[in-house]
Amino acid sequence: MSEGHEIVGPEVFKTYDDGYIVRAMTSSDAKIAQNWNTGMYTSSLYDLDVPLRVFPRGREFYIGEYEGTVVASWVQIPWGNGVYYGSYYYVHEDYRGKGFGTRLRDQVAYGHLLEANGKLCIDSVEGPVAEKNVSKFGYVEAFVTRRLCGVAKDFGVKYNSTIVEANSIPFDELISFDNKHFVSSDNPVRKKFLREWINIPDCAAFVALDGRGQIVGFGQRRPAIQAKNHLIGPLYGVDTNTAMALLQRLCQDVTGEKISLDIWMPNEEGVEAIESKGFQKVFEFRRMYANGNPQEYKPTVYALTNTDTCGF
Repeated sequence: MSEGHEIVGPEVFKTYDDGYIVRAMTSSDAKIAQNWNTGMYTSSLYDLDVPLRVFPRGREFYIGEYEGTVVASWVQIPWGNGVYYGSYYYVHEDYRGKGFGTRLRDQVAYGHLLEANGKLCIDSVEGPVAEKNVSKFGYVEAFVTRRLCGVAKDFGVKYNSTIVEANSIPFDELISFDNKHFVSSDNPVRKKFLREWINIPDCAAFVALDGRGQIVGFGQRRPAIQAKNHLIGPLYGVDTNTAMALLQRLCQDVTGEKISLDIWMPNEEGVEAIESKGFQKVFEFRRMYANGNPQEYKPTVYALTNTDTCGF
């Protein structure tokens, strides 16, 4: 080893008396967390990989380590306007009941959130954890997010305007449209994220244009870890017909394969339209808040970017 070069590891946020450590997540840690996530539902490696690349490493990606073993994970990402999205909350089954998850998420990470005066959104899968989030940790329920799954095919949607590849239009125009539908506007990290998001290997990204050439819809499809499965998100449209036309175009190149997306249930028209094309409920999340209501719901959102790191 050359002199004068210190090996710097991930930042340690807190060390507990029993040896439990809460620290920053590394790329190798992310693979462990992704493996945990894969066993729970259809997911994509890119949903964590892209944020890890575009966010400056700070207080966004957390790992719990005990006796040299990664035992817990949590992600808490600021997406602008003081709004954070939390997910990837998991404690390895061999290490549950020791308070590792509580210390990671509800003490260390939540303490960082309060320091930043941020508002936290989570989508908690229905069940005991969701109940505990409310009863023990004081999360406030807002509405339901539904995971839908269907088979890619021609849905028979008639659309008179134009749909083109997202990369065929000026990127600034895409950002201007995204600003109207995302939880924040002109967020420099969201811009970096979207530039990568529409260029994921084997993905598809399209925009709908009106008669004046203005963007009226945007959607992206990416491959899931599970074979012959894909996820769609975001899917934004100024109206339901536009969103459905984009959904149909995103499915066109993967006919016969499975498509999953997440939609906010208050968008009743969107839910009804997508379910009418054969998409069925897989499970539901409870959208919850901590430290304030970010009021993020918009009826033009027909699929969230993803429920792993960017639920808007």
